[in-house]
Amino acid sequence: MRILSLFILILSLALFPFISACGGVVGGDVVSVTTVKKSSHKGLDKEDLAKLEEIKKTRKNHVIDPGLSNVIKATPHFSASEFLAQNPWTVWPWLFEQGKR
Repeated sequence: MRILSLFILILSLALFPFISACGGVVGGDVVSVTTVKKSSHKGLDKEDLAKLEEIKKTRKNHVIDPGLSNVIKATPHFSASEFLAQNPWTVWPWLFEQGKR
């Protein structure tokens, strides 16, 4: 059983660069934001433009809870690679459960 665990560990470490390259865990942005120019609204219907204006108005009037803002600011922020370096069991939970049995 110990040899099997060692084999799985070696195989996992050997395949990690390939898995991480394909899985996007190397780092970088998780979300991309695209800014829309005002002139790009030309193809929209009047109803859609009205909905956009309503959304803009509600967002301007929306007050963000300062307590929530403080919690968000106090929460640690990690890139994907930083998180996985600190929490390796999230990638291979079965590897870390072996020792508990």
